[in-house]
Amino acid sequence: MPALSLCHRMTAYMEWADDVMLSAAERLPQDAVSAPRDALFKSIAGTFDHTLVVGEIFQAHLEGRSHGHDARHRASVLDFPQVATRLRAMNSYYVRCARDWTTSDLAETIEFTFVGGGQGAMTREDILLHLVNHATYLSDPA
Repeated sequence: MPALSLCHRMTAYMEWADDVMLSAAERLPQDAVSAPRDALFKSIAGTFDHTLVVGEIFQAHLEGRSHGHDARHRASVLDFPQVATRLRAMNSYYVRCARDWTTSDLAETIEFTFVGGGQGAMTREDILLHLVNHATYLSDPA
């Protein structure tokens, strides 16, 4: 496998970009991070927690175990410091996977059940690239 595969570069970028965004959020007052917003996951903390949940779901798929989630978000968002710590650890996990997996590993198809039901299948490479894209943030021009 090339030393800097596309998956390795992209997961390393995801790790870096999330850290930039998490660090910016950590500089905000806690009430601002958890304040209700007109956003899909209702707050800054909720958005990061959703990203963490999706990462946990795919980690479980890759490891062949149950993830324990019944939705792509938690009923109650974790405290932001816990989300930040766990998301950083999750990102490091995916960077290690992308670095260590061979081309054959990346091409392996992983079968799983979607949270909402139904069967799914993706290669390890597709899962990593999905996660990288999933963690792409848009800035609010307001």
